[in-house]
Amino acid sequence: TLTGRYWRVKGRDTTGLAVLMAQPPFLALVTWLVFPMPPPSMLFMLTLSCLWFGMSAAVRELISDRVVWNRERRVGVGVLPYVVSKVVVLGLLVFGQCALLATLDWVGFGLWDAGFPLLKLVTASTLVGVLGMSLGLLMSALFLSSEAAVGTLPLLLIPQITFSSLLVSLRLVPRSAWLLSWFDPLRYAFDAIIKTGMSWDGAAWQLGHLYQPPRYGDDWEQAKMGLNGV
Repeated sequence: TLTGRYWRVKGRDTTGLAVLMAQPPFLALVTWLVFPMPPPSMLFMLTLSCLWFGMSAAVRELISDRVVWNRERRVGVGVLPYVVSKVVVLGLLVFGQCALLATLDWVGFGLWDAGFPLLKLVTASTLVGVLGMSLGLLMSALFLSSEAAVGTLPLLLIPQITFSSLLVSLRLVPRSAWLLSWFDPLRYAFDAIIKTGMSWDGAAWQLGHLYQPPRYGDDWEQAKMGLNGV
């Protein structure tokens, strides 16, 4: 019942849905214009965009109907069904955005030639979107006003970009920053997107070419130094 009601509420907001579904084609177009070839930074933009889709879609959702939730909780509505209804509906919307953007990038850059299976790329991109949705719901649960919750998005996103290992190799940062990077979700999300380009024989993608990277631990970080250009 809660899921059906929430789905109808989202479906009535036709303008909001149109804006949500216009975001992936617009970002794909920007990416096509900026990157003449598919470098690793393009994959980072895909990762970052999917994380943003999830965060921005969910950050207001628990706040907007908190009055309704408090009233229904007093008559027996449980927390778990309420949260699951949000996760199901928002998850479908975020899945549509992430899958569309990943597919457009896959087609636009010919990523099949670089060893990226579409299903694996879409799956990883969708999981990144779910991660962003979870962070957005967390912020929505912690704050009482939409302005405060939305204001936390830069505080969540910018440090994750800084510690993601794309801008500066983790081998070149102070040890304190290296330790903090282990708590950076975007770092693992970026790694997951990159590793979707690994073929069954362990080959990975670098600037449109297949190469044989080390497989584990610090060796993989060293291999990534070639990916991020540092």
